[in-house]
Amino acid sequence: MSDDSSKRGMADRGFVSWQAHEISYVKAKAHILCPNATVAEIDDAIGHCKAAISPGEGREKLMECLRRRLS
Repeated sequence: MSDDSSKRGMADRGFVSWQAHEISYVKAKAHILCPNATVAEIDDAIGHCKAAISPGEGREKLMECLRRRLS
């Protein structure tokens, strides 16, 4: 039985990997979230949040951590 890629559930939405494409996605979203933040501030916040949450906790928790850190 093969995987059906059209069936996307919460398991697909919750995982955050720390691969380069995921980091660039998070940086872009953080810049939209806090447009006055510098690149260095966003990098620092991402580094802090990477240590604070596990990858399996999801993007919502990561973005909330970034929002608190950058505001």
